[in-house]
Amino acid sequence: MSDIQNQIINIIAITMAMCFFCFASSWILFELKGSPNSLKDTWTIVSSLFSGGAALIAAYIASLLFNDWKEQHNKSILSNEAKIIFRKISESYLLLATYNKSLDRMLGNSVAFSINDIHNSMGPEVVPLV
Repeated sequence: MSDIQNQIINIIAITMAMCFFCFASSWILFELKGSPNSLKDTWTIVSSLFSGGAALIAAYIASLLFNDWKEQHNKSILSNEAKIIFRKISESYLLLATYNKSLDRMLGNSVAFSINDIHNSMGPEVVPLV
């Protein structure tokens, strides 16, 4: 399981344990005071505490889930910038290959311009053409 799922499961378990503790302690207190409606009063108090706690826990879980968008957003921006840079470098290599072939033509060498010449001018870092 992921880290966020573990945190959410832990939060729910802690919340359930706290609710059970609040229920048991308030019921015992109402019974000791001799309240005729001890169970009803216990449920009223525990439900009030649980609703407030549930709102706070939901906000905390939302903040755990919301904080992950920043990393993904930054990577998508970097991805777009990397694509732009790669296109510019590719255009530069094409221009250099064209100048290289033009220079060969000017020197009197026979020139056959092909895509493999452009690929070879890009160096070994580029993925081979299929």
